[in-house]
Amino acid sequence: SGCRGVLAARLQQPDTALAIDDRLANVRYRFRAQEGNAMRWCAQIAAALGDQDKATRLLHRAFDEAGMSYSSDWRRHPDFRLLRDFKPYQELMRPKG
Repeated sequence: SGCRGVLAARLQQPDTALAIDDRLANVRYRFRAQEGNAMRWCAQIAAALGDQDKATRLLHRAFDEAGMSYSSDWRRHPDFRLLRDFKPYQELMRPKG
């Protein structure tokens, strides 16, 4: 479902993308890490729609819910590369430690 939302966003179909985003944001999973995965899809949808602030907030939430942190793989993801010049995203993705 998340993949369809990202595809709709890339195809400039915001109504469809946001409907899928809403479903993903309201699904409750058995395991917390799965909720993080849903938030990652929502972040990708927001990034593809050009909403940098929302994408960054959702990605931060995905990290928190999945119990994970910065990964260079995320930095290279095509949807998140759209955020590379956005300062809050840069701060989030900066390696910690």
